[in-house]
Amino acid sequence: MKLITKTTWLYLFIITLVLALGGWLIYQETRQRTEKAVERYFAWRIDRTMGWLERHEDEIDTLDFARNNADNRSYQVRSGHWANPGPDRIFDTLMREEPVIAGWSSTLSLEKNVLSTPEPAEPELKPYRGFRGIREINGRQYEMQIYRSMELESQILNQTVATLSYGLVTLTILLLLSSYLLSRFLWRPFYRTLEVIRQYSFRQEVPLQLPGSSTHEFNELNSLFTQMTERLEHDYRNIKEYTENISHEIQTPLAIIRAKTEHLINSENADPDKMRNLGSIHEACSTLSRLSRTLSLISKIDNQEFNNAQQIELKPTVEQTLFRFKELAELKDIEVTAELEEGVAVRLDPYLLDLLLGNLMKNAVHHNFHGGKIWISLRPHHFSIANTGEPLDFDREKLFERFPRNGMGCARNGANGRSRASLGLGLAIVKKISELNNIRVGYAYEKNLHEFSLSF
Repeated sequence: MKLITKTTWLYLFIITLVLALGGWLIYQETRQRTEKAVERYFAWRIDRTMGWLERHEDEIDTLDFARNNADNRSYQVRSGHWANPGPDRIFDTLMREEPVIAGWSSTLSLEKNVLSTPEPAEPELKPYRGFRGIREINGRQYEMQIYRSMELESQILNQTVATLSYGLVTLTILLLLSSYLLSRFLWRPFYRTLEVIRQYSFRQEVPLQLPGSSTHEFNELNSLFTQMTERLEHDYRNIKEYTENISHEIQTPLAIIRAKTEHLINSENADPDKMRNLGSIHEACSTLSRLSRTLSLISKIDNQEFNNAQQIELKPTVEQTLFRFKELAELKDIEVTAELEEGVAVRLDPYLLDLLLGNLMKNAVHHNFHGGKIWISLRPHHFSIANTGEPLDFDREKLFERFPRNGMGCARNGANGRSRASLGLGLAIVKKISELNNIRVGYAYEKNLHEFSLSF
């Protein structure tokens, strides 16, 4: 996940948490203020009623009445005797009309539907908050029930919740969008630096030039990248020069040794034992020379020094490779069958393509039986070469590694059991070329057939 995405999700979490907590606090504060306002109304109504009762106590013999106000507030009072009055109680209820105790006289009126309908509409349930308490004035007890419609307060709370919800969603979207755009603006120098580094190569022999920024941290990062690249480039140049020098300089003494041993071998009256020893020395020198050139080649492939990639049709190249190995195949009486389709092409450096096909063909001939067979198939996006041969004598996972066999390794050359020196680098070169050019290489062994495939 990209850093800008992580930052956006983190902002989303923090914004949602803060706004949700703030909305909850606002809702609770609004609800508490509403409840306190209702409680103040109850206290005011009780004090006013008790004051009226105290002033008119001598005029009242019995009391049983209910009053209704125009603002959906009502109170009910009756006199009586209660042995255990109990504490005051505040409660919520739903009613279709403003409440009146059964059997009391009432001035309450129900809401009527003013539309012309066959029958009067039934009043809808509305929320009320009620108070019930017993008060005593000069030895006489009075029961007070006070009701106040909570419809307006309920609408205010619902509107508050809706407003907070819409505000939360709107603010979240705006803050996320602004944080995303701001993050892209702030991180733009970083992405420009990445793009420059991605396109940079030591082969260009041009110093790394990173774009400047007004942000101190990005400038410090660019400075570290520049210093690191300079050190790596210096090491790369040294290693490259050393590899080229050692590969070149070692050829001269090896050529002298080969020339001297060939002269001694061709001399007359040579001792047979000495001839065999000279032959071993000559073969070792030849192997060492090939090894030096092959390792130098792998190093160049690793450093991507072959960058002349172009679209190449495979059929002519495969046919040319078959022609080069025709004599070697005939020496071992190997039958070669090729099925090559027209128009199949791959994008690759010509030298690397020739090296790739040559190593695969050389491997198929070298590790084949005398009188064996080779099958070559070329079709769109796929090339395969299969040859008869003995099973591997080592782990197949190491097949494409350098020197997969012990030491220089030996591969049996047919049924005669003669051993022939093998560098073990041909398939390593195949693997390396394939990896650097997005070609998938595969291997399978079934029914005494080794099959190598290339998918591109």
